[in-house]
Amino acid sequence: MEDPRFTVVFATYNGERTLPLMLESLKQLRCPAGGWELIAVDNRSTDRTREILSRYLTQLPLRILEESRPGKNAALNAARESISGSYIVYTDDDIVADPEWLIAYERFLDANPTVAVAAGQVRHHWLGKPPAWLETLAEEGLAWAGTPISWKADVIPMTAVKGPNYVVRRPLIETHEYNTAIGPDGTKSYVKGSETSFLLGLSVTGINAHFVPSARVAHIVRPEQIGLGPLVRRYYHIGRGRVRTGLQVYPEGVATLFGRPRFVFSSALGEALHAGRYLVSGDRAGAARHLLSMAEMLGAATEWSRLQSN
Repeated sequence: MEDPRFTVVFATYNGERTLPLMLESLKQLRCPAGGWELIAVDNRSTDRTREILSRYLTQLPLRILEESRPGKNAALNAARESISGSYIVYTDDDIVADPEWLIAYERFLDANPTVAVAAGQVRHHWLGKPPAWLETLAEEGLAWAGTPISWKADVIPMTAVKGPNYVVRRPLIETHEYNTAIGPDGTKSYVKGSETSFLLGLSVTGINAHFVPSARVAHIVRPEQIGLGPLVRRYYHIGRGRVRTGLQVYPEGVATLFGRPRFVFSSALGEALHAGRYLVSGDRAGAARHLLSMAEMLGAATEWSRLQSN
């Protein structure tokens, strides 16, 4: 039997709450020419993840792998030797796929044979009602791995590619690995930037990413993630990831306060004051934007301080 043209890969750790939604959506996918396969890497789950995956072995072209080393990136690296497809689509265990997802990628890649990396649209599948300000941020691409709804088909920065939805041609995974020191690892304090660190390694070779808006998935947002607090914490860890991936660099010999770049404190205060002004004016989305910016810069400063002390 010929190898499938597409391989969809995801890592999962204790994904029992979202896997049924995800896998049911994958059952509705239109099959691309040459077929597709699904590889799920169970990363030390302790819940019903393996049981749920096993139920779909006869319903999807699914293979289940196991990786004992903690971390999403370790799990994705472990899948490399098992991939058969010419195109590798990376996603997460908390998405709902559009039925045309792989077909849209197929059309684009066939029409653009020199493109090595493409990224699709990410909307949201809310498991609770989001407040209006959060819906606004989601449409702007500022919440829960979403892409801006205004984006058209075009070249985009590698840093704009979202983890739940991108595809690379197979030769790239033969020369590049995921950084196992970054990305989800089963803890609440992990450093974000899983796909960013991988894709930045490709960008230094001159490879660009292309946005394909018709290749859609929706990121599942759980009830406990709907609110300002969870989003602020997420941006704090995004800031930490910016330092670890080299996207945030501070000047040599920068003045410090409490071990952090001193100017960050005044910048963070400025963001907080702006947030207050927007809140007073009734613009909750505007207030949230500034609070998220503040959280990101504080996360970056804290991670920089931690690395300096090591």
